[in-house]
Amino acid sequence: MRVLRTVWPVLVLLLVVGLALFFFWRGRTAVAYGPLIAFCPGPDHYGYTCAPGTGYTYLPATTESFLYRDDDLVTLSLPFPFTYYGSEYTELHASSNGNIQFTTRNPAYFNQCLDGGPIAGMGDMIAPFWDDLDLSFYGYLRYETVGVTPNRIFVVEWVDVPPYGSPDDRFTFAVQLFEGSNDILFWYQDVAAVRGHNGRSATIGLQSERLGIALQYSCNQPAVADATALHFVHPAQPNTAVQPAASFVLEDKADFLLKGDLALLLDTVNRQGTAGLPALNRRWLSEVEPRHSQWFWADIAGSGRDELIWLWQGGQRHPRFTSLAVLGYDKSGQMAPLLFAPLAGRDDQPAHLQLKGGLDLTGNGLADFILHDSESGQIWLVTAVAEAVTLQPLDLTCRGSVGLLTGQLVLSGCGGKGRQPYVWDGRQFQPAP
Repeated sequence: MRVLRTVWPVLVLLLVVGLALFFFWRGRTAVAYGPLIAFCPGPDHYGYTCAPGTGYTYLPATTESFLYRDDDLVTLSLPFPFTYYGSEYTELHASSNGNIQFTTRNPAYFNQCLDGGPIAGMGDMIAPFWDDLDLSFYGYLRYETVGVTPNRIFVVEWVDVPPYGSPDDRFTFAVQLFEGSNDILFWYQDVAAVRGHNGRSATIGLQSERLGIALQYSCNQPAVADATALHFVHPAQPNTAVQPAASFVLEDKADFLLKGDLALLLDTVNRQGTAGLPALNRRWLSEVEPRHSQWFWADIAGSGRDELIWLWQGGQRHPRFTSLAVLGYDKSGQMAPLLFAPLAGRDDQPAHLQLKGGLDLTGNGLADFILHDSESGQIWLVTAVAEAVTLQPLDLTCRGSVGLLTGQLVLSGCGGKGRQPYVWDGRQFQPAP
């Protein structure tokens, strides 16, 4: 009995300490994971946290992705498996618009805030600087693997990339993905521009559309500065209550992105009809970066109604505006894009284009159009193929004149030749017999 009286207080003390430790660690576990929609420093519901990336080094990338387009993505292979929100990936899709996607290829330029949850259609996304950026004429998207196994870093870098419509502004920033730890670093080398400076028009954060989780650092706020970094720490013990999907279907969003001149043209013709087109052309001619237009109405798509074929030209001074659009009527009676084709890039800047047509050149019973650059001699065919309006480059060049007859393309003064008619063989124009 004396032994029990001696041991009993010790047992009670151990029990109390044990219960205290149990509830202490249980409490720690309960607060280790945050809500589905979280803000830095987090954690979010998976366990990601974020903090200033002090002590890290900016790592420039040198391998060119050759993504020289607006609103587009490039697929890059990862040198090591990378775990993001519980799924392991061996490749990623880097967007011209300042984000990385794993489960989608969405070129959306209209950034959205993550404070209402993951953005539909953007999948599992890393967004260091999701904004409307344009790689058509300026800037580079590069990548690099730095270090050796098992401590490699994969770098995706946007270098001197301007926002859409402001070619004199430039941003340089990067994402670093860490092997083993699966940590993520956003590095801002130069984000102090005039338009959209320091993230004023950008979304910065992480999301998993599969899991319904978002972690936002900022949205449309000047929240980042030059030569600073953000460190997103992958949890050592992720929230196992969140079950990643076993598989996914890669979504590729290829819808027309309505902005700039195309959006204005569409809005004008739907509100004012043909009466608004001359005034719209005069507006574009009077702007600081002028461009002139040429347009036709013809049934090119086989809809039974005339479509609008519109050519913009910015000339040699403003080639980025040179593009072609075809608008047709949808089921609601409103006009919608059937074709939109930027015609100039950093390596190809046609400055003397002329659009001719309205005749059936291909024998499909519909109006066709020819686009000709008299300086380079390039020729394109605008026609309907399998119920879709297409722009096809032809294997013909002519710095002379281009004429049209029903069923024939007529070239004159090309390479010292006289008048030469060509007929369509189903794929190309061939010399007429």
